[in-house]
Amino acid sequence: MDLNIKTYWKKNGKKIFLGTIFLLFLLWLHYSVLSFSDVKNSSESPTKDSFFWSNLYQSLPAYKQGFWTTLLLAIDGLFLGFLLAILLTMWKHSSEGIKKQNTCLFYLQKILTVIFNFLMNFFKAIPIVIQALLFYSLLVNIPSFKGSLGPVIVGLIVIMLNTAFNLTEIMLNHIKFLDPGQIEAAHSLGMKQKQVFRYITLEQTFKRTIPSIWNQLIINLKETALFQIIGVVSLIYAAQRQVSITFDTITPYLLISLFYLMLVGMTDLINHKTKH
Repeated sequence: MDLNIKTYWKKNGKKIFLGTIFLLFLLWLHYSVLSFSDVKNSSESPTKDSFFWSNLYQSLPAYKQGFWTTLLLAIDGLFLGFLLAILLTMWKHSSEGIKKQNTCLFYLQKILTVIFNFLMNFFKAIPIVIQALLFYSLLVNIPSFKGSLGPVIVGLIVIMLNTAFNLTEIMLNHIKFLDPGQIEAAHSLGMKQKQVFRYITLEQTFKRTIPSIWNQLIINLKETALFQIIGVVSLIYAAQRQVSITFDTITPYLLISLFYLMLVGMTDLINHKTKH
């Protein structure tokens, strides 16, 4: 028993350690974003007469909330959206086997498919800025949600749904190109449909979808900038505030460009490392 534990730890110890560090980072990130004071009341802003480098250094604290909020929305939206994408993929894949003889299930599946296709086209066609405005206007006017849903939660919902439908479409396309011989061989070995989907279809689809997952994270990082239109304190929100204080229209936008280059560069680096 001890030998098995040692062997398992030797094989997976690094992954467990990195996973634990990542989970602790996520917990800290959530706590940090939730505990931020309103950036509008911050006094950590440079004056318009400051020297360039001094101006740049003094303005860094003003971007802290926007930076962590951007990271939080991108990562949470990816994680929740991916889980939803798996559920949608499982439903869409399994619903194709429903026969017309089962009238109730057949027509229910038809109705759900129409709704699914509509939502897929909706999130593909409508710009995310309009989605954010629409969701925010709808949700804050529902009595049961009024006062409990802030701009960050609405932004997270929009990012999550866009991620879910984007990844669902990608995963369904990957399933179409799987080798049918493997599935037939699995059935001939006595595996049930659920086992075939879990161990063959889903596993191979996930491996092929990994590059798209990292690309989706990059998309999420960039799209969070647009949520300042509903009041999310994003990086662009902080930059616009600095422009209004210092009347410097170059430094703030140059600085947030560097932030995005750093975030996307780190994402590409992690993606490259995971491939090897």
